[in-house]
Amino acid sequence: DAVIPPIEPLRDGEVLQQGNPRDSERVKFVKIRSELLSEFWGRDMYLGANVLLPAGYDEHPERRYPTIWMQGHFPGRSAPLGYGSRWRPEFAEFWDSGEAPQVIGISIRDANPYYDTAYAVDSANVGPYGTAITTELMPYLEERFRLIPEEWARVTAGGSTGGWEALAAQIFYPEIFGGAWGWCPDPVDFNYYQIVGVYEDDNA
Repeated sequence: DAVIPPIEPLRDGEVLQQGNPRDSERVKFVKIRSELLSEFWGRDMYLGANVLLPAGYDEHPERRYPTIWMQGHFPGRSAPLGYGSRWRPEFAEFWDSGEAPQVIGISIRDANPYYDTAYAVDSANVGPYGTAITTELMPYLEERFRLIPEEWARVTAGGSTGGWEALAAQIFYPEIFGGAWGWCPDPVDFNYYQIVGVYEDDNA
């Protein structure tokens, strides 16, 4: 007898999956239906992205931009790199000043029925998210936002879970990403999983 309403009332054709944040001047929100994930799940499945545009983007339609792909848990309506956060007002001032690097920041919305992130990799449990991101979402965004579709112009980054995801993206897709910053990543193997060496320790 009680339903939590969506934050934004749905417009014609919109679905709740991955949310429907509304655009601002600097931050754009995109969502696409994934053919690969829809086939895996047997129902419509979507991927989303939060796109942070640099100062001067609209004034220079001839420019194409390198991209930093931010990895991590479901970003919701948060802008990449903490832009607009009340905890980092100085970053927005720097970004908007025209002094910041002319790059585009993108966070991926890949929540699924099991968890708030698909870890940006292919999985027997939740489907081919790595392939869907790199072959469906990325080409769409590169065309729509004038991204440079070259390895050297794509880097991936994140901390904790995002650090693991950033390293995984670089390792699994070395022909797509030209570099990765994995900040304080979750364990990437089981030699020292938290405090346990799973391969050698007799008792975990």
